[in-house]
Amino acid sequence: MKSRQYNQLKENITNYFGLSLPIWMQSRKSLLIYYFLDLTIFIFFYLISSIKINSLDNLKLFFLTLLWGLFSYIFGRYSKERKYSDEIIQIYYLFIKTIFVLILVYIIDKIIIIFLPFLFPLGRNSFLFIGLSSTIIQSLKLIFLNSLNKKNKSIYIIGNEDDINIFKKHSKNYLNNKNIKIIKVSSINDLFYNSEKDFKTIVFATEEFNFENSELLVNETFKNNVEILNKSDWFEKYVHKIPPQFISLNFINYSNKYINSNKTHLRVKRMADVLLSLLLLIITFPIMLFVVIFIKLEDNGPIFYNQVRTGLFEQKIIIKKLRSMKINSESNGAVWAYKNDKRITNIGRIIRKTRIDELPQLLNVLIGDMSLIGPRPERPQIEDKLNENIPNYKFRHIIKPGLSGWAQVNYPYGSSISDSSEKLSYDLFYIQNKSIWLDLLIFIKTIKLIFKMKGY
Repeated sequence: MKSRQYNQLKENITNYFGLSLPIWMQSRKSLLIYYFLDLTIFIFFYLISSIKINSLDNLKLFFLTLLWGLFSYIFGRYSKERKYSDEIIQIYYLFIKTIFVLILVYIIDKIIIIFLPFLFPLGRNSFLFIGLSSTIIQSLKLIFLNSLNKKNKSIYIIGNEDDINIFKKHSKNYLNNKNIKIIKVSSINDLFYNSEKDFKTIVFATEEFNFENSELLVNETFKNNVEILNKSDWFEKYVHKIPPQFISLNFINYSNKYINSNKTHLRVKRMADVLLSLLLLIITFPIMLFVVIFIKLEDNGPIFYNQVRTGLFEQKIIIKKLRSMKINSESNGAVWAYKNDKRITNIGRIIRKTRIDELPQLLNVLIGDMSLIGPRPERPQIEDKLNENIPNYKFRHIIKPGLSGWAQVNYPYGSSISDSSEKLSYDLFYIQNKSIWLDLLIFIKTIKLIFKMKGY
């Protein structure tokens, strides 16, 4: 009965609030808006610079604007500098990032002109005005958002003490980056009659909560434009992860639906895996050849390292990596790598930071053992420990493992059971929200990580 009441509330209220876009895209609306504003600026200066426009010019413009957006994302032009609260410092870093992006796009523009001189150039002055216009718009955005963020926001949370503490523990990192406070409320009546009503979100931390006044809850939430979520939905919508402790029967049903019926998505994903992995193998072959020489020169050991990993439905697969550790570094059994691990070779430190050591796994993608995007496969010996200590860990095996994944681009390298539990929460979010567009976002975020050399 209680579950039915909650599901009815969720249907009437939760789906009403901002769920027309995919969850992972809702927090990136501003990124898309400012990219399209940049695109508008590009088109404007292109039109006033051109005397004669043809289809090749349009193709070049499309290519340059994609590069502008990609480099802007990689260098963080569309992101706020959370380390600094001062608006002047944030705008200063925005100018620095814009200069880097301008230089890169301008160089590529000139390279295109050298090899394809018949294409109409945008021109140096146009690029300067594009960068200046875009920076002014984003500076105004920063000032406006900072003024909004200075206002206190509240999440009212209802549930027993233990569930509230668990909720706070898992949401700590998110709340530290937001101007949000959590207020404990003992009942729905207290929420609406004894509070200042400054809330925008109500979270039920306890699954089997007694809805003693559900009519009041529905009326007040609509009247005050307040959303109501259970703890799993809140994490999924705002933190973009699903802690494994919060998995419900709905997730199990959804997962079965994904396996049995979403054939179109799987076919498109497989076709993209084959085409992109072939392209990446061709592009990165000279880099791998260069690395192979250095691996051999350093200690004259083997170039590749084979590992048994757990794949789809817990089937064992063998993956190949460029060797980044000293010979016989795991003679005493499989263990996690850690920061400043003494087992890592000199060339190994470079290829691990840039993820070059993972490139041979593109062959696993080609033969179908892995996908480009999915949960990273783990070693069976380590998974035995994780299964014992992390609830619902096996859910990550209902889809193919990937070369990169939502956990890899949102959480640093893990070397403990606690880290693995946190990464699992991101994998579960990916399984629940998988799409070609989310895969594309992960692919771009992976490129960003490679540029920043965030690997171990």
